[in-house]
Amino acid sequence: MHATNDSDSVVNISDIYNLSHDELSQNFKKTDIKEVEPTTQNINKNICEENLSIVIDELVNLYFKMANEGKEESVSKQYVLDYINNHKINLREIYHWLLNNPNDSNSIYLLGYFSYYGIGTDIDTQKAFELYQKGANLGNSISQYNVALVYEFGKGIGKDLDLEIYWYKKSADQG
Repeated sequence: MHATNDSDSVVNISDIYNLSHDELSQNFKKTDIKEVEPTTQNINKNICEENLSIVIDELVNLYFKMANEGKEESVSKQYVLDYINNHKINLREIYHWLLNNPNDSNSIYLLGYFSYYGIGTDIDTQKAFELYQKGANLGNSISQYNVALVYEFGKGIGKDLDLEIYWYKKSADQG
C-alpha cells in the first residue's frame, strides 16, 4: 500500500509501521535496561550487606566463644584473622562496612576490636575503648566485657575497680 504526501513522494506504509516498531523496540530495550540495572545493583548491594551482616555476627560469636573458652587474646585475634582469610573476605570492604553501620552494636564492637588490634587500620586503643563503651551503652554484652577488661588491666585508660566490676556484672547479667 502506498500513500503520497504533499510533495508527491511515495511512502510505503509498511515501512512506516516497521520504522515505528523498530523505534518502539529500541526505546523499550533502553527503558528495560535503565530499569533493570539499578534493580540488579540494589539486589547485589542487599545481598552483599546481608552477607556482611552475617559475617559480622559470626565474627562476634567467634570472639565470644574464644573469650568463654579463656583463649589468650593473641589466639582470639588469630582466629578472627583466619576466619577473614578462610572466607575470602576483603578486609577493606568489611572495615568500611563497619564504619558505615554506626548504630549496630555488633558492628560497633567489631570496629573497636579492629582498632584495638590494628586489623585493617592502625592500632588505636583509645578509639577502641570509645567504641567498646558505645557498644556497651547499647547493651552489647561483648562490648561490656571488653570495657571491663580495659578497666581491669588499664589498657588505654586507667584502672578502675568499681567500673571494672560494674561492667563485668552488666556483661554477665546478659549471659
